[in-house]
Amino acid sequence: MTKRKSLKTRAKGETAPAAEPALASARLHALLDGATVAAESDPRLFVESLEKGLRILSLFDSSRPALTVSEIGRASGLGRSAAQRFVYTLERLGYLRKRPRSHEYALTTRVLDFASAYLGTDPIVSKSAELLADLNERSGEVVALVELDDTDIVIVSRLASRHPFSLSVVPGMRFPAYCTSGGRAILAHMAPEEAASVLARSDRKAFTSRTLTDPEALMAELALVRRQGHATVEGETVSDALSVAVPIFDSTSRPVAAVYVYCPLSRWSRKTVKQNLLPELLRTGEEFSRAIGGAHARMSV
Repeated sequence: MTKRKSLKTRAKGETAPAAEPALASARLHALLDGATVAAESDPRLFVESLEKGLRILSLFDSSRPALTVSEIGRASGLGRSAAQRFVYTLERLGYLRKRPRSHEYALTTRVLDFASAYLGTDPIVSKSAELLADLNERSGEVVALVELDDTDIVIVSRLASRHPFSLSVVPGMRFPAYCTSGGRAILAHMAPEEAASVLARSDRKAFTSRTLTDPEALMAELALVRRQGHATVEGETVSDALSVAVPIFDSTSRPVAAVYVYCPLSRWSRKTVKQNLLPELLRTGEEFSRAIGGAHARMSV
């Protein structure tokens, strides 16, 4: 395993990187563009009132933990009168609660029921505890299981680093697929036209000076990832870290998820990742695929 700095040295020289807010936290709003979805949907089947209620719930995140009815009306585009009716209904159903002093509304724990139901029924997540725990124990770093949702990857399961200074991620966080190792590990094993479509729809902004944003360069990178069987991203989302990921395949050989390890450059390099971590990560990917009835072709390290 790679040599580590002492706790004293890390505490003096490092700060704890957090998931970049523009990268992770407020992306759901863009995904739930209700007007666009409604326009593209069959009006005989699409329930606009349901979409509007979900649109309101999606407004709340770490940057907007509580909102007044007026703020909800403006942010949702529904207007105050319509927003008031939806907010009242959501409050009565137990998904929103009103703060008496500020007259703001916030989410309740009832929204966690949906997340809990998903985690309890996803066949990959159900296999993740033991496999992630073993990888986490061997690496000492953040390990996570991610799935693709349109142009994003979503953290569905993760174990924290044993070190006091590391990336802070929690299940439910979203990251752009094009510039993350987990996203590239999945995209690289999709049909090229599917991957190209995801890249075309992505908001390919540069988070650091090293972020790849050009579609042709990204497709070339995905071809490399496909050949080597794993994706390594260094300094493209967080400047002082790299992450490495491998895909997970279902019984039809389709990539359905990826497992990744986050490696701060203060503790790791590409060389030490390849020597000490990648073989274990590849084995974990194989075990995940086998656990859900899929096959995983071993690539050379």
